[in-house]
Amino acid sequence: MNLIVAKYNVQYKKDGVLFMSISPGVVEVGHYNDCTPEQMQGLMGFIGQLKVYAPDFAGPISTESSVQHIRAVWEKASVENGDGGSFVSHLGNKQWV
Repeated sequence: MNLIVAKYNVQYKKDGVLFMSISPGVVEVGHYNDCTPEQMQGLMGFIGQLKVYAPDFAGPISTESSVQHIRAVWEKASVENGDGGSFVSHLGNKQWV
């Protein structure tokens, strides 16, 4: 997908069209509400790894929070700033959680 976004960016930036990818972050969408104990154990292991990467990680964010973060990123992004073709987190950088 990143290659496609980059190619579209090259093709259309002269027309002022911005193409970029934004990760929504780790979002609570109810996916694990009915999980088995084994799945929950796997999830807790994954969250533990995320906390090693980002010690301040407090768990998944709400969909509302994710949308607010994404909107803030795209409202600041522009072709002129060189944001086209990029892949960033919901925080607007390469910090994924």
